[in-house]
Amino acid sequence: MKYKLIVLAIVLTSLIVVYSQLETDESIVYLKANLEYLASDELEGREATKRGEDLAAMFIASELKKYGVEPFGDSGSYFQKFDVQISSVSKSSAVAFQSGNDKYELNPDTDFIVDRRGFPLQNSSAEMLDIVFANYGIVSEEHEMNDYIDLDVKNKAVVVFDDLPNDEKFSRVDTRKYGTWTAKRKIAIEQGAAALIIILSNEYYNRWDGLHRRMFSESFTLVANEEKDFGLPTLAFSQATFEQFFKDEEFSFEQLSEMKENGENAKSFILNKKLSFYLHEKSEIDKAQNVVGIIIGNNNKLSETFIAVTAHYDHVGVNNGEVYNGADDNGSGTVTILEAARQLALIKQNERSILFVFHTAEEKGLLGSKYLTANAEYTDSIIANINMDMVGRGPENEIYCIGSGKLSSQFYELVKNVNEESVQFSLDYKFDAEDDPNRYYYRSDHYEYAKRNIPVVFFFDEMKEDYHKPTDDVEKINFNKLKKMVKLTAGIALSAANLPARLSIDN
Repeated sequence: MKYKLIVLAIVLTSLIVVYSQLETDESIVYLKANLEYLASDELEGREATKRGEDLAAMFIASELKKYGVEPFGDSGSYFQKFDVQISSVSKSSAVAFQSGNDKYELNPDTDFIVDRRGFPLQNSSAEMLDIVFANYGIVSEEHEMNDYIDLDVKNKAVVVFDDLPNDEKFSRVDTRKYGTWTAKRKIAIEQGAAALIIILSNEYYNRWDGLHRRMFSESFTLVANEEKDFGLPTLAFSQATFEQFFKDEEFSFEQLSEMKENGENAKSFILNKKLSFYLHEKSEIDKAQNVVGIIIGNNNKLSETFIAVTAHYDHVGVNNGEVYNGADDNGSGTVTILEAARQLALIKQNERSILFVFHTAEEKGLLGSKYLTANAEYTDSIIANINMDMVGRGPENEIYCIGSGKLSSQFYELVKNVNEESVQFSLDYKFDAEDDPNRYYYRSDHYEYAKRNIPVVFFFDEMKEDYHKPTDDVEKINFNKLKKMVKLTAGIALSAANLPARLSIDN
């Protein structure tokens, strides 16, 4: 390790001398001009598969060509295209429950939501299903809890709370296994249920209108070659609907809510009502595209390995006639790596090849990075990933640094040393904490590289006030901060590209 640190220090010293030649105010001119276009109304919020994405991709490719960065996409182009399945719930969907001769038909505009993660459905419609309340819907030997014990739910609808009991024996780690809709759906499928009904926590009811709007908005998934497993119809009702739903049953909705609030386990029971539904999913396949450029390495042997510098260039499009320009999210990261590409192409001092990857459909679930890392033949030859997603806001001399030491202590030291010898940001590592509730390490494109044991670093400003709002505009960007981000990004890329050996994986 001592030898590696000495080599790293020598590499850093030589590169800092080279890179200092590029400190120029011209950088801000490029950053500002590029961002003013990418975050303009003309690009309609850069939503994946839409016209704005096409315009942004063509612009990025034309800039890379202008800078002398070569294409590294499909068939000698800058573009890596892939199929995306776009689906949404149709407003023709209908849900009703019935007690005796009394039928209660739910209004799709106010009364229920459908969890689209339950698609594709094996049965998109059902008539007069029996309904069973099954507490939290948990089956766990380690916690000695089985909400389905002595309960026959085969071909029935199951009603469960959406989270975990207020019990010390359940930890934050258990949330994924037992406390998510997906986890509860998996258990319900194993028990033979025909549908799942979720009672939401108050935090979700406080934003019911937003959840409901999302039901009818488009969701995006990669088109898989293999046939997808069938899911389970999964519904949630409004509070007013649940009050009617549990009326004249063994427990009222108010009683169940109070028991949950007090940490009491409600016993399972069969409802007197029956459930009917017809759920219709609209679906189509469209194209999305990553943009990929390369500065080929000078060393014939090392040039077959890569440093990937990445940012997503897509945003969330247009909503209710308002353009969501996404200047910080993630126009800031996009123009930062564009400018780093321009500057590094001028000096061409890299031994390894440096990839500049502009992912799309990050806002749809990291789809661009998922596709690239799963399909590019060079993925295993990437030795490090430098990713940024929102880097133009917040204090000028501070940035959050996430994940640099998760896999490689050597990469952690490289990032820290380049920063100290160049821009001297105050690097905040607080989101690296294992119990960080935000889980940012898992929420941007770098994670798809980290999953493949590629050391990563993720830079982030945690802008909140304009996040996914039409007010995320260019005039709020600090271009002096972006200039420093360019220097830091290029310095890390150049230092990693010139290491004599791959980074050690030791964490």
